[in-house]
Amino acid sequence: MRELHLVAPEAHAWLSSIPANLWARHTFSPRTKCDLLSNNICESFNQYIKDAREEPILTMFEAIRRQIMCRFQEKRDWIQKVKSHICPRICQKIEERKKQVAQFDALVSTREVYEVTGIVGTFAVNAVQRSCTCNEWDMTGIPCVHACAGLVQDNKDPYAYVDNCYSVETYVKAYAGVIMPMPDQTNWVNASSDTLLPPRRKIAPGRPKKVRKKAPLEDLHVGKLSKVGLPIHCSHCGHTDHNARSCKVTGCSFVRQRKSVTAQGLLNEGEELVEATLQMLILMLREILMLMLCKMLMRLNLQLQEAQLELK
Repeated sequence: MRELHLVAPEAHAWLSSIPANLWARHTFSPRTKCDLLSNNICESFNQYIKDAREEPILTMFEAIRRQIMCRFQEKRDWIQKVKSHICPRICQKIEERKKQVAQFDALVSTREVYEVTGIVGTFAVNAVQRSCTCNEWDMTGIPCVHACAGLVQDNKDPYAYVDNCYSVETYVKAYAGVIMPMPDQTNWVNASSDTLLPPRRKIAPGRPKKVRKKAPLEDLHVGKLSKVGLPIHCSHCGHTDHNARSCKVTGCSFVRQRKSVTAQGLLNEGEELVEATLQMLILMLREILMLMLCKMLMRLNLQLQEAQLELK
């Protein structure tokens, strides 16, 4: 934080206003075994149920229930094919870190306690407590590269020191719950309690919003110059902090011209709408007259036929 204060005092002040336990990894509890700082899991789940969220409440719940029910079974079928006692992604991380062991110099201090020196610095590893001064092993429960270097030097298996939450046994327990199938809605039992009505809500004008509002600095286009933070200049007077729409300098007719143009456009649209309505009414009257004429001709024809029969 001191280095940040020297480089960017404004960023230091902004970061200091946020509690450290919300962004600093050293304040995280090692009990969670997770060092993520983003909400990507929530975003992934929202994308997973994107189609269901557009349906009515009951239909949405049923769609989500079916999705999760099928997903649980897919996970149960997949884990049965795993041969190791640790989940495959964790095994992949361990193998990648074992390849980097040659870049470190590990010294054995005592039983399962090591001093590991690398390019960045020296770290103390305690395999009994499953911790390292880099805090990565404490946070994730997966032996960091320093721990792997010390364990390999001591002829220990890093897989034996992975937290139990990453084991296949725990994975099976996590998906052991079963979401039972349900019959059609026509076979549901009516509840004896009072009927719950939906909350009153005011329908906003315009098309319903389906996409969430993104933050100003989210998903910036790479390679494209952003205008975030740049001062705004008025095209009429040249001053900052406002544009021509809100310019108060005498002689600026931007707003007045825009209003007149808008009013003229509305007038033209109204005339076109009236003309289209009149044409539609004329067509409808023509059709009605044609139908009436056809009915009259049919009646006359029937009367003539009846008269001819009487004469015969």
